[in-house]
Amino acid sequence: LIDALDSMVAELDPKRLSLTSSAGDTGQNAVNGYTSGGPYQWVTPATHFGINDGTHWPPFHNEVGSYSIPTLEFIEKMIPPESWETPNDFWADRDVNGNGGNGGGAGYIALTGQRYGVPKNLPDFARKSQLMNYECIRSMYESRVARMIGVEPGRPWPPTGVCMWMTNPAQPSFVWNMYSHDLEAHSSFYAVQHACRRINVVVDAGTYDVMVANHTRAALDGAVQITAYDLQGEQFVNSSMPLSAAASNHTVVGNIASKLGASPSETVFVRVSIADSGGHELVRNFYWLEKPGTSDGFAALNSMTPAQISVAADVEHPPGGEIELIAQVTNIGSTVALMVHLQVYDTSTGMRIVPATFSENYLNLVPGESSQTHVRLAKAASQGAGAIGIRVDGWAIDQSESRLSGHAVKVSFNERALDTNPSNITFNPGPTGPLKTLFNNIGISSDTNPGGANFDNASDSYSEEGLTAAGAAPGATVTVAGIQYATPSVAVGSADNLRVIANTTITDAIPAGATQLSFLGAASGSDGSVPLTITYADGSTQTATLGFSDWTLAAGAESPRFGNVIAVTTPHRNTPGGPQPVKAFLFATAPIQLSPGKAITSVSFPGSVSGGQVHVFAIGTDKGPAS
Repeated sequence: LIDALDSMVAELDPKRLSLTSSAGDTGQNAVNGYTSGGPYQWVTPATHFGINDGTHWPPFHNEVGSYSIPTLEFIEKMIPPESWETPNDFWADRDVNGNGGNGGGAGYIALTGQRYGVPKNLPDFARKSQLMNYECIRSMYESRVARMIGVEPGRPWPPTGVCMWMTNPAQPSFVWNMYSHDLEAHSSFYAVQHACRRINVVVDAGTYDVMVANHTRAALDGAVQITAYDLQGEQFVNSSMPLSAAASNHTVVGNIASKLGASPSETVFVRVSIADSGGHELVRNFYWLEKPGTSDGFAALNSMTPAQISVAADVEHPPGGEIELIAQVTNIGSTVALMVHLQVYDTSTGMRIVPATFSENYLNLVPGESSQTHVRLAKAASQGAGAIGIRVDGWAIDQSESRLSGHAVKVSFNERALDTNPSNITFNPGPTGPLKTLFNNIGISSDTNPGGANFDNASDSYSEEGLTAAGAAPGATVTVAGIQYATPSVAVGSADNLRVIANTTITDAIPAGATQLSFLGAASGSDGSVPLTITYADGSTQTATLGFSDWTLAAGAESPRFGNVIAVTTPHRNTPGGPQPVKAFLFATAPIQLSPGKAITSVSFPGSVSGGQVHVFAIGTDKGPAS
C-alpha cells in the first residue's frame, strides 16, 4: 500500500514528497530527519532548550504539544457552572485527563500549584495557566529558532523546524492548541508569535545564554541591550553587548548567569532587545526566570506589588465594514506589569466578541514602558453586538492607581478575571473529614504477607509485628515528650495512613485546652514537607509546615530532620520478597504552639508536597490524641 501510494504521488505530483506517517517514512527512497513523539505534556523551558541544542536527533519534530489552557471566559463557556471550581468528569471530557500527560489533569493542576502557587479559585487557575502556557510554548519554538541555522562542531543535528500538536482543537479543549475552539487567542498564540520573529533575541532558560537569531539574508550589526529587575521592579542590571550577526545564522552574544545571580529576589524579570547600528530598536523580548542556582518556581510572584497601568483606546472604521481598535498600554508605576491581557466584549451582554485579531496581547512592560496594540474586528464578528468595549486583566494590577480611558469605546477592568484572591480556597477542593476517613494508603503489612502493603510505591511497608513489639499496636497510645497519639485502629491490610495531597482538610476533634499539636508519621521516597493551615472556631488561622524524615532514614545513613523525634523503631521492614533487615521509623513532629483558649475546627494542607510523600498516621496533643 505504501509503495503504491508513493508511486501514485510520483506520477501525479512529482514535486511533492509522500511520507508514510508523522512518525517516519518507510517507503522507497525514504526521507529521514523527522519524527513525531512529543513531548506532548508541559515541560520546563530549560527542558525544551536542552533537547533542541543540536545534539539530539531528529532535527525536525512534527508533533510537540502541551496543556494549553484557554481564557477564564472560554473555560466558563465549556464547563457547567457547578463544575467551575471542581475539576471533574466534565473537565476530563475536555481533555483534563491522561491525554495531556503530566500525570493527568490532577497532575497538571498540582504542577501549576508547584510552579506558581496553589490556585485559589477558577480565575486564579486561569491566570496562572496563562503563564504556564506562555513559558512552555514559547520555549518550544524559541529553542529551535535560536539554533535553527547551521551545523556546529559537536552539534550535528541543528533544528530544522517544529510543528505544534495542535494549533486549534476540533472541540473545546484544555490541551494542544494555541487558540481556542471559538478562535479566541490566549497566551499560547502570542508565545508562538513572539518566538517566531525573523530577527529575534532569545534567552536560553537552561544556560542563560543570550542568542540572536537572524533569519534574514542581510547581516545585522548593532547591540543587544539587557535590563533585569527584581520582584519589586528594582533594576539591578543595565548592560549592552555588541552584536555582529551574519545573515541566515545565529549568534551567542554572551551569558548573563552571573549578572542575574546578583538578583535580590529568586524570581528575575529580564528585558532583552536588539538595536541596529543607528540605535533603533528592532525587537524586544521579556522573561521571568529563576535566579541561577535556584529551582523553586515562581510562587513568589503572588507577593508582587500590583502594577499601575494606563490604558487608552480609540476606534477607527477602515473601508470594508471592519472595526479597528487601537489601545495604548503604559506602565505608569514602579513595578513590572506582567501579562496584561486585553479582551474585546459586548458591553450590553458582557460576552466576548470573537474572533478579534490583536497585533499584540499579554503585554509585559517594565516601569515607564508603553506598547500599542491594534485590534481588528471583522464585520461579521461585530454585527449584532451592542456597544464595543475593551476589558483589562493581568497578573497583579492596582486598579485604584491605574487609569483607563476610551474614545467611542468603553475601557474597564475585567473584575471577574481579577478576582483571584478569595478568603478561602475554593478551587479543586480536596478530601475533607476525620483523619481515619481520609486514609488512602496501606503502609502496614503482616510478616506472614509481607507484600500486602505499599507504603513507599515500591511495595515495601512497616511490619505489624514489629510495630506491636515496639508498643505501637493498632489502637495503642504512643507518648512522646508529653504528646499523646492514638495509632490507627484498623485491620492489617486496610488503609492505615493519609498520604497527603493538596487541599486535604482534616476535621478531627482536638481536645479542649490543648496548647500543642503534633503529627505521627513519616515520609517515603525522601524527606518530605507540606504547608499546613490550622483554622480556629473564630475564623482565625495559623500556618506552619509539616515535615517528615524518610521512614528508613535512607537505610540508616541520615539523621532525623525538621525537628522530628523518633517515636517508634522496628528492626525490619517488609518487602514482597520477605522481611528485610532495614530499620523503619515513625516520627513525632516538633509540637506546634497553638493559640491559647481557641478551639480548632480543622487542619488543612492547602499547598503541594515538596520532596518525598508525606504520610500521617495520627494527630496528637498535650491533652490527648485527636479523635
